[in-house]
Amino acid sequence: MACAGQQGGILLHPMHGRTQISRLQLTTILLWTALGTGIVTIPALVAQFTVADGWMAGLSIGMGGGFAALMAHVFARRFPGRSLMETILDVCGPWCGRWLGLWHLSSYVIVIAAITREIDVFVSATALPSTPEWLISLLFLMTVAYIAYLGIEVIARVAETITPFALFVGPLLLLLALKNFDLHELTPVLGDGWRPVLRASLVPALAYGTELFIVLQLLPALRSPATVGRDVLTATAIIMVLLSAAIAVSFGVSGAAVSHFQYPILEAVRSVRFSWFLERIDTLYVMAVLITLIIKLAVFLFALCDATGTFLQLPSPRMLTGVVALLMWSAHPYMFRTVADLAFDILEVGPLFVFSSFAGVPLLVLAVHWVRQRWPSVRDGTHAV
Repeated sequence: MACAGQQGGILLHPMHGRTQISRLQLTTILLWTALGTGIVTIPALVAQFTVADGWMAGLSIGMGGGFAALMAHVFARRFPGRSLMETILDVCGPWCGRWLGLWHLSSYVIVIAAITREIDVFVSATALPSTPEWLISLLFLMTVAYIAYLGIEVIARVAETITPFALFVGPLLLLLALKNFDLHELTPVLGDGWRPVLRASLVPALAYGTELFIVLQLLPALRSPATVGRDVLTATAIIMVLLSAAIAVSFGVSGAAVSHFQYPILEAVRSVRFSWFLERIDTLYVMAVLITLIIKLAVFLFALCDATGTFLQLPSPRMLTGVVALLMWSAHPYMFRTVADLAFDILEVGPLFVFSSFAGVPLLVLAVHWVRQRWPSVRDGTHAV
């Protein structure tokens, strides 16, 4: 059962219900889907290759986001009212579609496990060093499971509510950090050529930018699917500006030492002090990051449960949220045992894996759809106009 039916001409979906997400809500969801973990991990990964030109690597996330916008526009026009999993099963058939759908589900599982492990590490390092990591991840996943159970509209409303706070606190902290900013740390521009910049750009472009392809699973819930391409482009442009600014400020404050920091932006915020009454405002940064991490994890958990419900033909995928959250809680420590394993997978394996899973699957579906449309013409020896 790919679709629950129609009522009054409005598409009903097992987990989306009536189309209900506005363009603004979609933009905020996509904004924190990329920046939730991107603002935490990308600066440290970029610093391994370049410091002076690191801000350029932040701009590369626009490549993945732009590609996602194009694909979202194409899917919304060719497969209206269908999620990606529904399209996979419709286009690729019962056998190939099942295998391709299973691969796509496994990619969600791995990405959710990586996000959960990043939350463990970040919370332990910044806020709760004496709290067991299993308890941190349990509390987060149960909270996220409840939000995902309530539906995509609740996730969208939470994202829409916290966005003004996050967009105020984040830039404010960066502006305060400019007190310790040294422009000379970002010069000379391209002093080592393009190669370090291109190598540093792989993770933002192929991993975090490509995560915006998750919009394909949310297509049935959009109030204005015809404008989805523009909405993804809007979110991508905001992400590029915020990420590049954050990298530039954190690198300009810390200088060459930034390559030894686990969280460069946090270190830049910690350096902010005004007299005796304003210091340790990094608490605000940690709070903002934790909220965005919850949103990102909720979006991916919702997408996984929704796609699994379609794959298994369940009448209500909502029942899966708690079970899937518990499975991810028990599995993620074994999938990423140490921080070094997590960093290696994100830096070396992550770009190709995320791109092949989130972008490669839709491309393959479009290719199969193209071949199936033109196969009668090829078989008869004629050419379709």
